[in-house]
Amino acid sequence: MLKIAILDDDINICSYLENTLVKILNEDYLKFDIDIFYSCKSFTKSLETGERYDILFLDIEIDELTGIDIGKYIRQNLKDEITKIIYISSHTNYAMELFKIRPIDFLVKPIKDKDVVDVLNIVLNLINNQYQYFNFSIGVNKHRVCLKDIIYFSTVKQSKKIILKTINNEFIFYGKIKEIYENLKEYRFIMPFNSYIVNYDYIESIEKDRIFLLNKEQVPLSRYKIKEVKELQMKFMREI
Repeated sequence: MLKIAILDDDINICSYLENTLVKILNEDYLKFDIDIFYSCKSFTKSLETGERYDILFLDIEIDELTGIDIGKYIRQNLKDEITKIIYISSHTNYAMELFKIRPIDFLVKPIKDKDVVDVLNIVLNLINNQYQYFNFSIGVNKHRVCLKDIIYFSTVKQSKKIILKTINNEFIFYGKIKEIYENLKEYRFIMPFNSYIVNYDYIESIEKDRIFLLNKEQVPLSRYKIKEVKELQMKFMREI
């Protein structure tokens, strides 16, 4: 079930987006649920009860909180990097303020059907990739972890063991880091150092010799990998 939220104080915009999304998603035979909110307060109240959304269409100029505040609340307070945020506004001068919120796109009012179709295709492709799984074994026990939950892999020094770090857990298993990367590089994973594989969606910033992750950890960046990592960064940015 695809969970979608629309947060905008303009009833006409909400109605237009809902009708357009219903038409597109019904054509793709997808199961979905759309919730509409006309104020930041009603939306945050929903989040406080534990509700989460795959996609959020978010107006910037709403009320006393604003859509930027909502984006920061989702990313910083809830630590939610999964919700795909698509901003809506009549103005286009918010680029720097939105950068750290990592939205998927920015739709300018009046919104066109093609804009909704294009951004929805991008989002659905990202979601489909995220819900792939990585399979591994610990002893005789088989495990699998959703790719969207993986922060990074790293090798254990002087051993053939791999550490798999997720949002809530850490696993140690036997494997080969290069083989893992070959299987995952098409899913927005990068290899900044010979002993690390990192999920790009958990990167906060890339510096000269290290990468800062959203969980406050740091990963080394080899000088031999800088060009490759920067090229992948540009590729992933173009995809959204």
